[in-house]
Amino acid sequence: VLKYFPRLLEATRRLLVERAECVQAQEAALVAVTSLAEVVGDAFRPYYGALVPTLKNIIERAKDERFRLLRGKALEAFTFIGLAAAKEQFLPDANDVMRDMAATPVSSDDPQASYIEAAWARLAECFGPDFAKFLPVVMPLTLERAKKQAELRYFAPGEKQAGWDVNYAGSAGIGIHTAALEDKASAIHILACYAAQIG
Repeated sequence: VLKYFPRLLEATRRLLVERAECVQAQEAALVAVTSLAEVVGDAFRPYYGALVPTLKNIIERAKDERFRLLRGKALEAFTFIGLAAAKEQFLPDANDVMRDMAATPVSSDDPQASYIEAAWARLAECFGPDFAKFLPVVMPLTLERAKKQAELRYFAPGEKQAGWDVNYAGSAGIGIHTAALEDKASAIHILACYAAQIG
């Protein structure tokens, strides 16, 4: 992969810059950048400056509801690059992005919420105890998701619904919204990551 990495990265960077009007193309390019950063690790460092300004631009401007998923994927790519970068190199950019995130509250039902929380966990890994200064920004969303209660409801015989686990006793069933439980478990895992990294 390292042999082809510079050409692949340049092609994805051009796609991000030249196809700004095509959200699907940008999302695909961001997935490619994330995968490259994850695979090549430290080898990404020399290319940090070529891509991070573009990612920050997407994160800063993609605030409209139509671009929430794009913003989440840009944040994901940004933080995977951050894991590969030197901490000193990444910290100023991470501070800029966190300031921007603090100014744009996100609700737990927002499609970018899961990307954002996973990105924050990666930032905690990057910064260790220094991540504590970001807690006022990251905790509200994570706590909101961790406090959610899983919904219970009755089901008619044979009734099914995606995201629900139903158990029947006789002619009636009771179901629990398992998707909500998974969301809650994910948020609790993120809280544990913060605690482990901050100490």
